[in-house]
Amino acid sequence: MRVRAAMVMALSVVLVATSAAPAGAWSNGIDGPDTYGTHDWFLDKAATALGARAGWLRMGVALRATDDPDTRDGLDHASSPWWHVWDEWGSTYGGAPEAVQVWFRRAQRRHEAGRDRAASRAVGIMAHMLADVANPMHTDQTDREESIHSSYEGVVDSRSERSDDIYPFTFDGIDGTRPYRRTVAVARQAHLVYGDLVRGYDRNGYTRRVHRITKRQLQRGANALADLLARI
Repeated sequence: MRVRAAMVMALSVVLVATSAAPAGAWSNGIDGPDTYGTHDWFLDKAATALGARAGWLRMGVALRATDDPDTRDGLDHASSPWWHVWDEWGSTYGGAPEAVQVWFRRAQRRHEAGRDRAASRAVGIMAHMLADVANPMHTDQTDREESIHSSYEGVVDSRSERSDDIYPFTFDGIDGTRPYRRTVAVARQAHLVYGDLVRGYDRNGYTRRVHRITKRQLQRGANALADLLARI
């Protein structure tokens, strides 16, 4: 198995202490965890699109939990970098589909039991893992990518705070889906543009082409998340 050196290094920064600087995996807010970042963008757009159907969700709890896989150690199916990626194009690596499935089922069971606060936290963690594989850089690994991974995610994070201007969201409706299968599908779509994204950002930074790829992947991830949230 290939070692995700860049992501392990980035994640380890915030696993040392919750007061540390934000890490990669999209990202958690330019001012640190529990500020509005890319992971919050995914959940915000998905829940808003569902409206009353997600009315049970305690958004404050869920949004705070979106950072936990990067900032809290010891969370099963969340804290280890293994759960943040999916790569089937080299030596199969990563457990994101399993992680999404586990946290989806926890959210579903807790909601059915009337434990909406606990269910909302599970949704926030699930959202993080699903969103991660919408990022093409969580579906493969090259030396070129390792040198730009954190930089790219930081740039997207800073723009997600102005999402209505930079990343407008279009909801494509609710599609029936299963957590594991949908997560793999999101990763496979993301991997199709891995090479274009890495080459483009490495050569010229955040260009129009990179922006188009990013915007499309944000759309796909948030729509997939809305589909899962609608089933809870």
